[in-house]
Amino acid sequence: MNMLVGVLVEVIGAIAITERESVVVIGLATELREVWETFDLDPEMGITQQEFQKLLIEPEVARIISVAGADVVMLADMSTTIFDDLARDGSQRLRFEALVELVLSMRSMSPAKVKDIREQIKSTRAMLGDTSRKVLREMKEEMAALKDICEARDGSDDDRSESPPPSPRRRRKGNSKASSGARFDSVSEE
Repeated sequence: MNMLVGVLVEVIGAIAITERESVVVIGLATELREVWETFDLDPEMGITQQEFQKLLIEPEVARIISVAGADVVMLADMSTTIFDDLARDGSQRLRFEALVELVLSMRSMSPAKVKDIREQIKSTRAMLGDTSRKVLREMKEEMAALKDICEARDGSDDDRSESPPPSPRRRRKGNSKASSGARFDSVSEE
């Protein structure tokens, strides 16, 4: 009998958590949809990164997201990453459903799942790939510029007379004044 009561309590607790979660999801979606309509945004079209950032600084949107348990500042900080991921998937816009899922997944009480870790690894790999391609491209450009400079210098060396430039240690007469007691040997011009 006690075991049956324990099972019933667990089932009722699970149902209560599920119901509470569905109320939060419905409330969040309803309030965000009202805000979208206020700004004349089409939920089917989605929003751009600039529109997303403008939404996040609206006090009403910040309140809605905070009440849902997500960090508005973190969402704003991650906007570039969010839209880079969308661009890799072939989209430049964040749809309404994706925004609701994003806010729900960014709540502090949401535990990290294998899917989240996999997405983090995917995002990290993509950023590393982008960064390494950028660095390699910049290095190639710098190397090409250095090569051009060296070739230009080699070409100008051929135009000069055959006498080598004076060595940095050689001093000409009249330039042998020593400052602060240092000794300089003067070498006469040949």
